[in-house]
Amino acid sequence: MTTKILALTDALGNLVRFRLMPGQRFDAVDVPPLIEGLSFAALIADKAFDSNAIIADLDAKVVISQHPRRSQPRKIDLEIYKWRHLIENFFGKLKEFKRIAMRADKTDQSFCAMIHLAAAVISSRRIPTGPRKKDEVRRRIVNRKDRCAALAGATAGRQDHRWAGNRR
Repeated sequence: MTTKILALTDALGNLVRFRLMPGQRFDAVDVPPLIEGLSFAALIADKAFDSNAIIADLDAKVVISQHPRRSQPRKIDLEIYKWRHLIENFFGKLKEFKRIAMRADKTDQSFCAMIHLAAAVISSRRIPTGPRKKDEVRRRIVNRKDRCAALAGATAGRQDHRWAGNRR
């Protein structure tokens, strides 16, 4: 039993929304309900979300690494694309919680509650105690680029042993 977590973060890497999907489902299917009602200046995502259906509905700048077989390649802003690591870092921190990495909760409701709790703990770890140069640079970029959103999906389940610390 595996479950995909499709998550949307803000420009600072904080969780905005997420959706649970079956492990065998294609990532791009649940993107429209995830971004519905949100406004952002740019959407940063990886190749799994390079779909004409997703891109056509957005009023924001789309910064998606393109699939190599795309017939009409689009230009992307590489400076904004560098910030895609924030969503990957979020998933790395989320999977530090063993209950999430191993999908220990039996119901979707309790699994969602655990994700919300883990996201709260992750964001509370980032509360700065003093001014840091990295945070100041990030704030300037966020203010300059307006608001960005990062989108990615990851699988959590009993078959995913890399993140759970169960080395074989």
